[in-house]
Amino acid sequence: MSSHGYYDNHDHGRRVRGRGGGGGYNRPPRDYQPQPPPPLNETEHEALYRGYDTLFKKHRPFTRVEPTDESLIINDLFTTPRWSLERMQALKTKLNDTRNRLNEKDIEKWHQHTRQTNFTGRVVATLRNKMDVEMCTNAWIKMAELHSHYEFIPTTPHMFRSLHVCEAPGAFIASTNHFFRQQHQDKAKWEWTGFSLNPYYEGNDLAAMVDDDRMIIETYQKWYFGVDNSGNIFHHENIRGIWSDRVGAEKVQLVTGDGSVDCSSDPNEQELLVSELHYAEAVCALGALGIGGHLVLKMFNLFECETVCLLYILATYFDNLHVSKPATSKSANAETYVIGKGFRGITTSALERLMKFVSPKFPEGRAMLPRESIPESFMNEMYACAEFFTTCQKQAIERNLDLEQIMNQAIRTNLKDLVNRVADEYVRRYNINKIPEELRLMPDLHLNGAMTNLGNSMANERGGYHKRTGGNLQERQAKKRNHEEYLENGTGKATAEGDSGASGGSGSLDDHVEKKRKRDNMNGASVVHGRIPIRTDSDGGGTAAPADDAGEKGSSGGGIAKRMMEKMGYEEGKGLGKDNQGRAEAIVEQRQERERAGLGHYESGGRNATEVMDEPFFDTWDWTGCKSCNNEFNVEKPLTRQDLEELGCTTTGDVFAGVITSQFARSEDIEALYRARESTLRTALARPENDKLSFASLSAMLFISGMLPKLGIGFGYATTALQIASLDRALHVVSGIRLGSQHEPMRFVDLGCRDGGFAEYVVWQQRGYVQGVVFPRDEQSAPYDTTRFRQQVLEVTSSSFPEKGFLQHASFSRDPIDVRMQVESFIGARDRGLVSLVLADVSVPLAEVPETRFVEHNNQREFLGVCRSAFTLLAPHGTFVCKLSDTLTRFTAGLLYFLYRSFARITIIKPFTLHPHCPDRFVVAQNFLGQSDAVIAHLKKVEQTLASLPKGTDIEFNVVEIVPIQRIAHRAFMPYITEVTRRLMWRETAAINKMQMLENAIAKGEQVRVDTITGKVLKAKGEAPEMLLTSPREIPTVKSERREGAPTGVPTGPPKGLQWKRHYSEKQRKHYYYNAETKESVWESSSWT
Repeated sequence: MSSHGYYDNHDHGRRVRGRGGGGGYNRPPRDYQPQPPPPLNETEHEALYRGYDTLFKKHRPFTRVEPTDESLIINDLFTTPRWSLERMQALKTKLNDTRNRLNEKDIEKWHQHTRQTNFTGRVVATLRNKMDVEMCTNAWIKMAELHSHYEFIPTTPHMFRSLHVCEAPGAFIASTNHFFRQQHQDKAKWEWTGFSLNPYYEGNDLAAMVDDDRMIIETYQKWYFGVDNSGNIFHHENIRGIWSDRVGAEKVQLVTGDGSVDCSSDPNEQELLVSELHYAEAVCALGALGIGGHLVLKMFNLFECETVCLLYILATYFDNLHVSKPATSKSANAETYVIGKGFRGITTSALERLMKFVSPKFPEGRAMLPRESIPESFMNEMYACAEFFTTCQKQAIERNLDLEQIMNQAIRTNLKDLVNRVADEYVRRYNINKIPEELRLMPDLHLNGAMTNLGNSMANERGGYHKRTGGNLQERQAKKRNHEEYLENGTGKATAEGDSGASGGSGSLDDHVEKKRKRDNMNGASVVHGRIPIRTDSDGGGTAAPADDAGEKGSSGGGIAKRMMEKMGYEEGKGLGKDNQGRAEAIVEQRQERERAGLGHYESGGRNATEVMDEPFFDTWDWTGCKSCNNEFNVEKPLTRQDLEELGCTTTGDVFAGVITSQFARSEDIEALYRARESTLRTALARPENDKLSFASLSAMLFISGMLPKLGIGFGYATTALQIASLDRALHVVSGIRLGSQHEPMRFVDLGCRDGGFAEYVVWQQRGYVQGVVFPRDEQSAPYDTTRFRQQVLEVTSSSFPEKGFLQHASFSRDPIDVRMQVESFIGARDRGLVSLVLADVSVPLAEVPETRFVEHNNQREFLGVCRSAFTLLAPHGTFVCKLSDTLTRFTAGLLYFLYRSFARITIIKPFTLHPHCPDRFVVAQNFLGQSDAVIAHLKKVEQTLASLPKGTDIEFNVVEIVPIQRIAHRAFMPYITEVTRRLMWRETAAINKMQMLENAIAKGEQVRVDTITGKVLKAKGEAPEMLLTSPREIPTVKSERREGAPTGVPTGPPKGLQWKRHYSEKQRKHYYYNAETKESVWESSSWT
């Protein structure tokens, strides 16, 4: 079932209707009479039309190669030294000499220019507006050309099946659907599978993939991401999974492969850098195609022996082989498409031999086939083919360079006329017609491919798609080296970059990291499956556009202001006006770095900022004004088994060494956070606590959270007790719980605080009238000392509270059923839940944080266990409070989603009592809707799956998804999780950077700067006790003294006793009395005498 069905039934999705992002095609009025463009001189005309005569004629067929007995594949594959052809290398040298003229150009500015000069730059916009084509991008129109020219779709199919590898975002699929439906309407059946790097897999590097998921999320069930969920085509088990799980014995009639490599840092070696990927795609296709099937495989230049050998292998397995460059493929790039028509079949032995060498890197110094095994006639055809496409490419680059030099208003006008005529010629030549809306892939959602129309993409909330690296060649190379260093050396381990997304190692996953390093031994290039997104001025909204998508609105480049000036006669380098007296440079539009940051967006101000936004109390977002996420579904009853049929899933995948991609944060922010953790935080934690530059010492100077033990409020476990106190003040997690009567004890369970602080605060707030059960954090933990606040329980008189109060220690258990039985043994069986409050702490110890980039892996089973226990123990209207660390993965988001659907509201909050420079935060779920057997059963199944996964093998697996990604994308839940995650990430990074600044100032003896950095927090220190004060539970039988005639409940004078001390509140500007033993406070009244 496609995901749009979910949105229909439950209205979860952010539905996108209308024509948004039409691509800038403006229909002229009916009486419009086009004016001929101004005449050009001979030089201008030649430059403008150079290459136009071959635009639609770039197709090269090969002579049929007779099939072989496959002994060449079985016996000689990668057995001989690598060879090269001198005449091919001479062509490469000539092309690279021309390419090198672009090295000093800024790639983004150059792309703006080439989008303007592109012959087919109006085709996309024309099709979007005239034909309302679905997912119409430059990839769509390229595939449409190939469909029309080579006729892949049979005229009378009973069932048409296709496989699309390295396909994201899905334009080849959309183009195939259009041609299939245009030809057969709904009279024939089409089954398709998309395979690509998984945009939701947290171990995939965004620099190595396309994260455009707007079509994927709508057709999620049709996509296959392999056994390990990564979508890495270099992993043999993923290819075999395609063959067995999606292709089967029936095979497919068409395979397309559109994989690429981001070679912007080494464009002259693009062919070599991508050769392993093309080989893997070809092997996948040979195992999937049925007899008579067809192959479309994107390739680049044709100079190297790897390309020659691969094409010869394909020629032996297909009746006909062609190399084609569609007119809509940018003329100046090296892109070509290899077309195989009429697959002859392949033996299992040959296929297995080919599979053996599917790897991110070919055997060093070896050729795929011996030179002498390839006939000279084929070599001659290869050279002729390479020479033809090289000449076309050189010509196109030189055209762009020449037009850049001579560009003027007359050329621009003629360009506009030319690209409009080419667009009309494209539509006429390839006979593209509009198809009925109900035959679209996504009939209920209008996605036309424009980057201003992201549909229900997960990127909507995190600020848009990944931005391609800009700058000139040297700058791009420096950025690439810096990024590779981050990926490889983040935790002191060299982890190779790969198609599956490389990452730094994990201190807790050392063995796995080493295995993954060997498994993903990628070469220096990032692999991109599908088209590479880049940002354009016309895209807007911080989104990215595919590099080859030239149909966007205003795609002529230069920005809106420049285009307006050009209409007034502006020419590059000349001033506006009759005498060139006006502005000589186009106005540059100022862009926010994070245009789609969303509600509550703020940043720290950079590494040199002396303050963390909203400090010291973070009261805008994480105090009494904190934002919650309210359940927008049925809040009258818990989830049912029918709900779980659509909500529940258990997807397993590879244990990635680190989370470097998240649906809830930008990869740039993740990288900045990891760099801060692995440098400043790691160094501070390594110092002895009594060192003035240790983490504890610096924290005590910088943040209220570091001062809690010294505030003198009186708790035995001050740090953790005050954390719950702050939650109670902000969200009333203890004081606001509804009890049956004023005589009923507060029943609660502590599932594993690191000390007794959580329970201590609850006991104090309830004046000791509790029935509590506390569990140790783990098997090694001893019961914490509860002597002091256990005594408060014993002091409760039976005349005040009729039921017995107690605080009991239970035995550690991971089994929620055993936990419930132990709680029942103390509290007794109850009809509707046992307790009103469940507390838990599954946060990762701070010392482990800088040693891993997968913090959540260290506590995901704990978080799962305490959630399941909470669902088992809580009574209706109860509250669940859990301290956890990062919230970057789909697994954690899935558990948060179950909390969201099982309570009236959830709040993720990081009060000032938690260190801002650590990953900890609280999730508070309030007003429990009641026990759901379906949810508990699903979470049990997830636990069982986790326990059953094999360990110690080359591939270690994990549960990566427990709720379908379409559900996570819910219109209220997704924005909330993303906003909170990003905000807390920025805060943590800024706080660590501030700690670094303080460390530097102390080390240099700059006392003035130290005072500047710490002044605001130290000044606010005195207000902290007041911020944490709450009123404890009233004892119903205690009579309060009052003057005659005074209102009931109003104190008639200052409290008496040595334990009461008078204080002054700077914030409220009045005095109050505070009892350090009972934690009570009373404001001073002017009526007291």
